[in-house]
Amino acid sequence: MPSPSTSTARMTPSGIVFTLLLAAFIGLIAPWWWAHRPTDDTPSLATLQRNEMQAVDHLRRIVDAQAVYFDKSRSIFGDARYAAFVTHLWTAVDPSGKPVKLDLIPRHLAVAVGTTKATDGYYFIDVRERVALPSKDARTIDYRREWTVAAIPQQAGRTGNLIFMVDQSKKIFARPVKTFSSLYPMDPAADGWVELPDHAALSRLQQ
Repeated sequence: MPSPSTSTARMTPSGIVFTLLLAAFIGLIAPWWWAHRPTDDTPSLATLQRNEMQAVDHLRRIVDAQAVYFDKSRSIFGDARYAAFVTHLWTAVDPSGKPVKLDLIPRHLAVAVGTTKATDGYYFIDVRERVALPSKDARTIDYRREWTVAAIPQQAGRTGNLIFMVDQSKKIFARPVKTFSSLYPMDPAADGWVELPDHAALSRLQQ
């Protein structure tokens, strides 16, 4: 007869059921806990500044693409014009409605036209009107000679602290989200926007 010290403990039916229930509970609760675990998801200042730098780089790509689009537009439309939609710098549409693949900007930038499709924390809108301040008289953009695009943070204060705008002059302007009025002035500098001729100017503004 084996001594108590060498006997093997046997699992009772109730013990087996308890173990299975415990394993099932852990298997169910673990994924939920992982998804809802407390985290510090506050974006770092470095992340915001990197997004802002990339937004400016994207705007520079749009500037270059608009110049090429203007040169190509006569053969596509019969007259010279700038792209009325950022998306058309990637794939335009001729007068018959046929798509014309241009690839002047990458697809991820071409489709970043709303908060759900932002790239690098920013999305890009085609500005249809510019205003004269302080009268706020609006002037509709004439794409035969001008264009304006703005870069907006996907989440203000979380993906970027600055709003940017650029036009056919190739000058990029910025202002803090907190002071943005949703009006795009004809003279940005007179309305408190800061011109950014290079990355160094943006770095100074970010400080």
